[in-house]
Amino acid sequence: MRILNSTLLLLGIFSSASAGPLLDNLQQSASSLAWSGGRSKGGRILVRQKVAKWSYSNPALATCVVTGGVFIAAPGVVSAPLLTAAGFMGSGVQAGSAGAAVHATIGNVAADSYFAILQSAGAGGVAALGAVNGAIQASGAAIAASSGGLYLKSKL
Repeated sequence: MRILNSTLLLLGIFSSASAGPLLDNLQQSASSLAWSGGRSKGGRILVRQKVAKWSYSNPALATCVVTGGVFIAAPGVVSAPLLTAAGFMGSGVQAGSAGAAVHATIGNVAADSYFAILQSAGAGGVAALGAVNGAIQASGAAIAASSGGLYLKSKL
C-alpha cells in the first residue's frame, strides 16, 4: 500500500488528505479477499499481505502497473494538468507558456495538426480531448505492458 500511496501522490492525482480514504477502501477490499492455500495461521494468506510483499520486492514493477492502470482508467486526470501546464487553456493559448513559444515558432496553425488538436483539447473540444485521452491511454497500456518485461527480467 505504501508504494500505491507514493505512486498516486507522485502523479499528483490525490492530495495526501484525499488519498487516505481511497487507500483505506483499497486496503479493506484487499483484506476482505483471502485465498486458500499457504501455511500460515489458519491456513490462509491474505491477498493484501501478498500484494504488499510483492510490491515491496518489485517497486519498479509495481509503479509501472499502478501508473499504467491510472493512465488507462482515468486519462482525464493526466491530460487536464498536462494541457494546463503547457498553456492550452479554455480561452486559448496562454501568453508566455510553452504552447505560446511553439505557436510563435510555427506561425499559422494548420488544421488537424498536433498543435491544433492540443489547442482544441485545452479549450474543451470533445473530439480533440478524446484524441488526447486516447493517446494517454495508449501510453498507459505501453507502460503496463513494459511491466511484463520488467517481471521477466526479474525472473531471469
